[in-house]
Amino acid sequence: MADTITTIVTVASGLVSGTGVALLTYLLTRKKTQAEIKKVQAEAERTLAETERIRLEVKNLSGAVTYSLDSSAEEILFDGTQHVDGFDVKGKEGRLWTDDSKPASEMGRGNLRFEDGGVLNVQRENIAGRFELWFQRYIYKGNEHPVIPKDVLISGKRKLRVSCDAKVVDGKHSLRFVVKNPSSGKILADERVSVESNEWTSFQVFLPADPNQDSVLRVDDEAVSAPSSVQIRSFVLARRN
Repeated sequence: MADTITTIVTVASGLVSGTGVALLTYLLTRKKTQAEIKKVQAEAERTLAETERIRLEVKNLSGAVTYSLDSSAEEILFDGTQHVDGFDVKGKEGRLWTDDSKPASEMGRGNLRFEDGGVLNVQRENIAGRFELWFQRYIYKGNEHPVIPKDVLISGKRKLRVSCDAKVVDGKHSLRFVVKNPSSGKILADERVSVESNEWTSFQVFLPADPNQDSVLRVDDEAVSAPSSVQIRSFVLARRN
């Protein structure tokens, strides 16, 4: 009887010992596995963060390179970012015209004021017609001209780009950017933008024009509320090579 009890105790002890070892092994392995998973997750997060950092650096570098290339591929014909006066721009009251050169409106009434910082301030007194800004001085290939000279060496269209900031006070204004031949009056290119905010807003227009004709730039203030005013600053005219 005693031998039987001893045997049972021995077997039970072995079972308990084996179970305990198995349980301990499971717990240790489970903790090790969880630790490894956390380590892998942490490494993956670090890799993702590093990848995102590199992507942003490449994007910023790409943007800087693109801007540099675009800037170097342009010739500035008119730069009004610092100072503009009556030698640079002339203001003129004007009418709207039909396609067959007949007047289609009354005269647009207003005036142009030159403010500090190269700001053109067009003040309108009525809603009829338009007020015209004639640009009178251009730098072309290092020389000053009253027009943008024709250039027979250009193939295709002459690529002109205008950029500026504009805002309105007490109203809404439509600005029409016109490239025209000063002798024949023929319009070579034009584009419109609507200025509706009293906060400075950036605008950019692209004007493909015939390079075999002398040309000038004119900006028309049309479709306005009155009395009101529109201000334009940082005006740049560039030729894309």
